Amino acid sequence: MEEDDTIVQATPMINVDESDSGVVLPSIHKLSRDVSNYYLDERSKLATYLAKPTTTVHLTTDTWTSSCKKTNYMVFTAHFIDDEWNMHKRIINFRPISSHKSVDISNDVLKCIVGWGIKNVMTMTVDNAPSNDKALNHLIKKLPNAKIYDEGKHFHIRCMAHILNLIVKEGLKEKNYHVESVANAVKYIRVPEHSDFGVCEGIVEFLEKFKAKTELISSSSKPLAHLFYREILDIDKHLRYWATIPEFCHMVDDMVKKYNKYWGKFDELNDYMYFATILDPTMKQNLVSHGFKKMLEYNMSSESSLSDDDLNAMVREMLKEVVNRMGVLFQTYKTRFDTVVSKNSSKKDKNQQSCKSYVGDNAFLDDFLNLEDSGSIELDTELTRYLNEPRIRFTSDFDILDWWKLNAPRFPIVARMAKVEVLICTQDWVRNSKKAIIDDIDDLLNDDDVAKDIEEGIAKQNAKGKGMGLSQD
Repeated sequence: MEEDDTIVQATPMINVDESDSGVVLPSIHKLSRDVSNYYLDERSKLATYLAKPTTTVHLTTDTWTSSCKKTNYMVFTAHFIDDEWNMHKRIINFRPISSHKSVDISNDVLKCIVGWGIKNVMTMTVDNAPSNDKALNHLIKKLPNAKIYDEGKHFHIRCMAHILNLIVKEGLKEKNYHVESVANAVKYIRVPEHSDFGVCEGIVEFLEKFKAKTELISSSSKPLAHLFYREILDIDKHLRYWATIPEFCHMVDDMVKKYNKYWGKFDELNDYMYFATILDPTMKQNLVSHGFKKMLEYNMSSESSLSDDDLNAMVREMLKEVVNRMGVLFQTYKTRFDTVVSKNSSKKDKNQQSCKSYVGDNAFLDDFLNLEDSGSIELDTELTRYLNEPRIRFTSDFDILDWWKLNAPRFPIVARMAKVEVLICTQDWVRNSKKAIIDDIDDLLNDDDVAKDIEEGIAKQNAKGKGMGLSQD
């Protein structure tokens, strides 16, 4: 097993002759019981953690139809960062579903959330199918969250990899004479024009950017949410450059329209994209402001150009609005973790009481200490203090989780925000192989008692921990 709990290729087991070695191998029944017991034990630990009121998860899901059985399947994956700032990705359900209809999808997702006792779901990443939009709108109204940010307007995270795919597909719809010439040359065994190869090389160069971005956001070994903003603006700049090349202007024009549909309006981007950028101490508000300025400049015509002062004033107002909305999110965290903060404050009071024995009886000093602790420095200024600190120098090997782990004592509430925001997922569950494995799994479960043991074990867990909300969903 690797650190991310994915199964890796293993060396084949060595055959053991019991008569020669004296080793008594366990029976297949004992092995099946051990497997099911191990699963149930790990499931119970995970369920206990997910059900904690301080645990926040991001969900990704995907649905598809089996080509051999024509059965609909859905997989749910939970993403979270633990108390030691380690990333986790756990498949919490893989099951057949009745249909791809929005109501059915919503109900199945809710069953999974409630079944695991999950109290706080921050976001959910799905592809851009219309049924998913409706499903999540229905789901938001029934979530067990005590309070969801901005009434769930930013709950739906659109799959970035899927959007990139749509943009590229839109461009490839444009029939390019030179590409067709090379394709026909291969098909009919003839020599294409030299210029045809040059254009094809250009297309490969043009699409390389999209390939690199897709590979970047498909990484599951590190947080990526703080990269989204700068990556989509890099795509925007890339499209604008290639739109000036005559051979590509028509193709790129179609791609720009698709880009603008999802990412072209700064006031329609998901708030979490801005928040995650600001919570990157190497970028903070500076990158958000730079992006706003570039977007405004791109959209200005010669007739509606602004002076630098007016442009900068507009950017400041836009940034102020984002920071204000971030303050609203901060307030929800402050309320939610008020008990934790109070405990820390109690520890601080005890430490100050122990200091009195050192400084002696000093009423003046007591007044000063009481004034400082009575609220003259409010908790909500913690976010302001973080925002006002200069951003740290960017390096290619910067680890955002390590930085926040180290600085969490200085910014306890903001660090909790960062723990959640930087893990927002950009893509749904990706299948690495097209090989049909469902039949093999069914055969395995039918050949032994593992499935039965697991079902019985889950039923016992449910009966024992009703308050935890465990179920096989």
